[in-house]
This record gives sequence, C-alpha cells and structure tokens, in this order.
Amino acid sequence: MNKEMLETNSSNNAQDIEELEEIIKEIEKTEEIVEQQEKEKQLKKTLSEDDKPGSRESFFSGLYTGMVMLATVVMIVLILVMLIGDKRIAFIDADATKYDYPQTNENISKDMGNISAKIEYIASVLSEYYLEDVDDKRMIEGIYAGMVASLGDVYSIYLPGETYDDLMEETEGVYSGIGSIVRTNSDGELEIESVTSGSPSEEAGLKIGDVFLEIDGVSLKGLKSEEAVTLMRGEEGTSVTVKIRTKEGEEKEITLKRESVEIISATHEMLEDGIGYVKISGFEINTVKQFNKAITALEKENMKGLIIDLRGNPGGVLSSVSGIADRILPKGLVMYTEDKHGNLVDKVESTDDESIELPIVVLIDKNSASASEVLAGAIKDRDAGKLVGKTTFGKGIVQSLVAMKDGSAIKLTTAKYYTPDGHYIHGKGIEPDFEVDFDGDKYYNDGIDTQLEKGIEVLKEMIE
Repeated sequence: MNKEMLETNSSNNAQDIEELEEIIKEIEKTEEIVEQQEKEKQLKKTLSEDDKPGSRESFFSGLYTGMVMLATVVMIVLILVMLIGDKRIAFIDADATKYDYPQTNENISKDMGNISAKIEYIASVLSEYYLEDVDDKRMIEGIYAGMVASLGDVYSIYLPGETYDDLMEETEGVYSGIGSIVRTNSDGELEIESVTSGSPSEEAGLKIGDVFLEIDGVSLKGLKSEEAVTLMRGEEGTSVTVKIRTKEGEEKEITLKRESVEIISATHEMLEDGIGYVKISGFEINTVKQFNKAITALEKENMKGLIIDLRGNPGGVLSSVSGIADRILPKGLVMYTEDKHGNLVDKVESTDDESIELPIVVLIDKNSASASEVLAGAIKDRDAGKLVGKTTFGKGIVQSLVAMKDGSAIKLTTAKYYTPDGHYIHGKGIEPDFEVDFDGDKYYNDGIDTQLEKGIEVLKEMIE
C-alpha cells in the first residue's frame, strides 16, 4: 500500500501573492470612494426638492462603486481558490485516497468582501495599537489555524510548513534531531517518553520522565508538542540548547548536536520457553521492515509463540499496520472506513496467503490508540490471538492530510473506521480478553511487569 502526498502544478505562488496585494490596494481605493459617496449622500439630504436631479448623478456613481467592489471581490475569490483550492487528500491513518477538488463554500463566497475587509481592519488595529511588535507572519498563520480550530476537533489541526515537514520526516521514520520522543503530560508539560538508542539525547544523559522547559531560550509554556518538536529539529550538525527538569526536580541546561536519527519502532527479544517478544512503539513507514526483521530473528531461535506489545503505542501510518498484518494474519479483512455520509471509503486487508501459524498474545493499555487498535481489533475479531491488559484508548476516526502548494497542510478528520466485525470503537476502546492492571510499584521496585507476566502465562497455555 502506498502513501500518497499532494503534488500540484499551479501558478507561481509569489506572483499570486503580488496580485493579491494589488487587489488589496484596489479595495483601499474603493473604500475611499465609498466613504466619499457617504459624505455626498449626507450632503444631498440637506438639499431641497428642487435639487433632485443630483440624485441621478449619485445613483450612477453608486452603481459604478458597486461594480468596482463586485469585481474586486470576484478577483479575490479567484485568487484564493488558486492559493488554497488546488489540493488533493491523502490519509495518514489510512491508505491514500483521491478526492475531487472541493467546491468553494457558497456562504463564505458571498461574504468574502466583508471577511477580507474585517481581517484587514483587525490587522491594522493590532499593528497600530498593540503594545508590542506584531509578527505579521505569525498573525497570518494564526488565521489559518483558527479556521481549523473552529471545528472543535482536537485531531484536526493546521500545520505550518516546518511542522508539516517534521511530521513527514517522523512518518518516514528518519529525522534530524536529538532523539527524544516526547508527549504532553497531565500538567501540560513536554515530557520525554522514550530516548532513541545511540542518539544525542542518550549520550547527553536525558532520561524518560525528564521535562523540557526551554529550547534555545524559547519557553515551551503554552506551545503544542508539534511546535516544540519543530524547535528541537533542524539541520544535521547544528547545535540546540535545551533546559530540562529531571525526574528528581533538578533544572539544567544542555547543548546537543543534531544528528540523523532513525526511529526504532520495533524491538525484540526471546523470553523463556521459546516465547518471542516484539515491542511496537509506533507505526512508521520503516516499522514493517523492523518488525519482519524481528520475526525472522525470533524464528531462527525456534519461537513457539509470540507476544506483541502495543502498550503506549499512539498509532501512526495505517499502511504499516497492513504490512504487519500480512505477516501475522492469513488473507482477510483488517478494517474498513466510512465517510460522514456512510459511504465506504477504504478497505484494508491482509493479502498474503501465508502467515505465522503460532499462538499470539497482544498486550494493550489505555494508551494503545488508533493504528494500534486497528491491529488489536483485527486480531481479536478474527480470533487470531488473545488480548491482555486494559481497555484501549478508543480512537476510531481517521485523519487525512490536505497538503498545499506553499508547503503547509491541514490534518483533518475525514472518516470513521470499523473492525472486521463492524465494531466502531471511538470513545469506547477495545476490551482485553484478560484484564490486568499494570502495577507500577512492582515494576519500578522489583522489575516485575504484571501485564507481561500474565501474557506469558496465557501464551504458555495456548502453546500447550
């Protein structure tokens, strides 16, 4: 399955912007004309009935003004369509699917003149009266972000160019950065979730649970994780200074040199009695290759059963799930998606006739989400293994990327997905066959993973 991205063949963006600037100048001239007409109208109200012939002149003047305004609004709509209308859609959490160009919203088109004028007015007020300097670029990006945020959907966001590039790098499984995988904790802080082996972060002594406070002097308070990650990444060989707070509460600054980092999303080891163990931390493009390599290595050690650990896995690229399903499931349905009208959008299937014929246990928890739930749901519905742990997160919706020619993109919720048996798990999650709590005290004090121990117990019974 292939992940498709937007490719456009539209006119030069710089030329479009110059044309838009010229139109804005025309609008300013038109506003001056309208203002003058209003003054004339007030003046004519004081004239006697004998002066009525003047109203004819006012009529034609007003007609001219209206025609000029209509023409400028039409031109603005046309240029905006060129700027933001030339796009195709590709799934992140599902296979790439093409859509027709969307039609311009009729209500927005009708109000385009008022919308443009209001935006220009607010911008002038901010520029003139705001106490500090106004960052015009950030203000414009905020307009775009605000449109998407108006949906009230936490999964739908506007991605500026740099953030979009970072997302694509991460999806590929290779990026230039420091090797810290982060998440937003319950206090809204950027906390290290894992440290890539051999990365600058590991060499600098950064550990799971450490919190990033500043990056190159920029406070991370109020920043989204995507924005913070953009600050961490950069050209290979460049330096970045981070301020962290360790788990022990100590604050310190560390300077690291960015390197090319491969995200290791599938690791493995052979446990007792021929039980193979594979931990999948995320579904990236290179995860399938890493997973297949792990399975091959375990098979060489005479694996008798397999544990797949999806705990804490937030999801990723669905084509990666499909590739893994090909290795462990016989040919059949993995999931399907429907749009808001109930139309079938996509079906994902495992296509290989051959699969590993071994007992399988999947470890899940409340942080197993999205693509993780797709794999867990397929294994459960098709009776290909047992689930051990806690009910999953419950993300049963699909996001798509709408990429634009200026390098930015929109990540937009576009479909619901269903398990092979037709279960819609959004807001519900997938229940395990064997519910087991994770005992943090036993794990951190004695090194005992209660959920893994139960998984081994269940798998041994399946092997026998």
